[in-house]
Amino acid sequence: MACQAGAGQIVEQGEMAIQGFAITVEVAPDWGVSGVQGTLSALPRLCERLAAHQARATFFVTAGMLEECGATLRRSLAGHEVASHGLSHRPMDGLMELDALAEMRDSRLRLEDYFGKAVRGFRAPFLRPAPGDWWRLLRQAGYSYDSSMGSLTPSRLNIYPTLWKAEVHEGIVELPMTTLRGGWAPFDLAALRQMHPLGMRLMHPEARMFSLRVHELASRKLARVLPLRRRLILSRGAGPRAWKLLEKVLSHYGARAMTCLEMAEQARATR
Repeated sequence: MACQAGAGQIVEQGEMAIQGFAITVEVAPDWGVSGVQGTLSALPRLCERLAAHQARATFFVTAGMLEECGATLRRSLAGHEVASHGLSHRPMDGLMELDALAEMRDSRLRLEDYFGKAVRGFRAPFLRPAPGDWWRLLRQAGYSYDSSMGSLTPSRLNIYPTLWKAEVHEGIVELPMTTLRGGWAPFDLAALRQMHPLGMRLMHPEARMFSLRVHELASRKLARVLPLRRRLILSRGAGPRAWKLLEKVLSHYGARAMTCLEMAEQARATR
């Protein structure tokens, strides 16, 4: 079966159905712009709630943040998977190929050196991978799986839960974004916040992946880094409501949560 990857590239892929549910957390500058206060204030509590539900998660960490909040990350992420979210949180599709490769490779090396364990997964900032041969870049940067295929907004790039499958592209396992029930809206905390109270009714029992960004759980005041119009839209329901929604997600799916690496290894084992 063929699929689109990058700018017009068609690659052959293998697909397999797998069990489990992945909770993915993006650790990035506040609202994707600047600052680490959201991570410092919300991450410890987030990991406490995951532990309360006996749920392990995959944290896609922006390696450039280690200097400012590395100690908090190291304490909080014990027992969870650490994967890469790039070095500087720049969109990959705006970089030259060599710059994109450097971001991917150097972020992995920094994270491995800091946490003392292998980093196997990558997610492109803003779900915007580099154009061209994305799978080759991932291999050259030292990754075995990716979770960059999808969209932060309603899109056919997000896969409906009953159609969701892990995919293998040139040796790289791809774990794509999934949707809420009845449409193309991504199954993430942002959609649940902005569609409240309808969003919770649209959670699909067969969902395979859920995504959130740590700053969504922090004070809504941190969204001041955004222009006013974007702030009013993007930060709706951040803070207390976001915590309540997350708790409901964990109650529904936490018992079967696994890391993305475990999911990718399961996919390889069933080929």
